[in-house]
This record gives sequence, C-alpha cells and structure tokens, in this order.
Amino acid sequence: MKGYLLIIVTLVVVISALITMNIFFQQSLQTEMAEQFSEQQSLLSKTIGKDITTYLSLIKIDVLHMAGMLSKLELSQEIYDELQKEAVITIIKVDIGVLNPRGEVMFLKGDRGLLKHSVSDILSQSRKMPAGTAKIIENPPIVYAISPIYRKGVYEGVVLLAVSVEDIANHFVSSIKSGSRGYAWIMDSDGTLLYHPTQPSMVGGNIYKADAACFKCHRTFDLEKKIVEGKASNYGRYMSPVGEDKIIAFSTVAIDESQSLP
Repeated sequence: MKGYLLIIVTLVVVISALITMNIFFQQSLQTEMAEQFSEQQSLLSKTIGKDITTYLSLIKIDVLHMAGMLSKLELSQEIYDELQKEAVITIIKVDIGVLNPRGEVMFLKGDRGLLKHSVSDILSQSRKMPAGTAKIIENPPIVYAISPIYRKGVYEGVVLLAVSVEDIANHFVSSIKSGSRGYAWIMDSDGTLLYHPTQPSMVGGNIYKADAACFKCHRTFDLEKKIVEGKASNYGRYMSPVGEDKIIAFSTVAIDESQSLP
C-alpha cells in the first residue's frame, strides 16, 4: 500500500512538473512570438513611413518645377492651363494653386474653402524661402507643398500643391491590417489624431487633452506620448480597458524638410 502511495505521489510530482514546464514554455513561446510579431510590424510601419516620405518628396519636386516655370513667364490663364499639363500626375488627387503677394488666388484647381484658412500661413512661410526651394507644411486636414515665385529677385507669390491627409491615409495606410483587430492610424507631432479607420469620430482629438470618451479604448496615453516625444522604442505594448494586450509599432515621417533644386 505504501509502495502504491509513493508511486502516486511521484506521479503527481512529475505531472505537476510537466504542467509547470508546459506553462513556462507556452509563456516563453508567446513572448518570443510577440517579439517577432512586433519586429515585423515595426518593419512594416517603417516601410510605409518611407513610402509616404518618398511621395511627399516627389510632390515637392513637382512644385519646384512649377515655381521655376512661373518665375520665367508672365502669369496668365494660358500659363495656368499649361501649368496643369506640366504637373506630374501623382498617385493621389492633388490640388494646384497660385497666390500673389497679397494672398489673392490667381489660379486654383481645387477647394477654395479649404485653402482660405491656410493662405496666411502659406504666404508667411513662402516669403522666408529663397528661390528654388520647396517645403511641406501641415494645416490639417490638408498637407501643402509650396515653392515661392521670384522674378529678378522680387517675390511674386507662391505656387502650391495640396493633398488631404485622408487621401494619403487611404492610399498608404487604410489597407494595412493585422488579423481581425489590427489596424494603422496617423497622429501628428503635437499628438493630434489625423486618421483612424475604426474611430473616425476621434479624429482631431489630442492625447494631451483626452476626455472620458478616449478612455473607453485606452487606459492611458503614456505610450503614445513617448512616441510623440521621441522617447519610445520602435514598438511597445499596452493594455486596453477591457484587458486586451495590444502590440503597437510605429514609424515617424519627416515632412517639413526644405528641398531645393540641384
């Protein structure tokens, strides 16, 4: 009887050890898989970031070409018509405009209402730019590529290309999915949400001014704040209010670097 009892106790100890080892290896495997998944998502986010940076660089080259053409010719309707023909056809819908030094719209192929709110900023920044340069400026929901027009050293206005953040997101980001609940979103350097595929009502919200509605999906915005402030690694994890463990990977996009003709 004592022998049977010893065998039973021994089996219980062995089974317990096996269960413990199984749990340990499962947790270890889950951790390893999570790290691999994070690295994959980080690589994907970097690739998308580079694609967006490349696209913005291309429209800066385009607007430089337009400014160079307008600097050599007198502004007229015929020139504006030619401007549309000369413009490089981009993969995303782009509006074209020309402003004179007083901020009056000389030509516009696009939404005048959206441009109206950005005229002052566009003029102010373009006046500080030397001839033969272009830059990107953000005025959500629009991103502008601008280049000043000079004739014999005199500032004559600015040519602009305008593309919406939503159109950029729809082309580069909206199709990015991971499983049934993974998705990509865009936030600017101030912590303002610019695009979110599942929470469009939250667009315009800021992580530093979060209200009660924001905390239905997030416990805190500590990780997002670290990302904006440049204090986070390329990926991280956070827990949602419903207890769901989420992995987040990100990449930054430099869009405000000036560009000049070679």
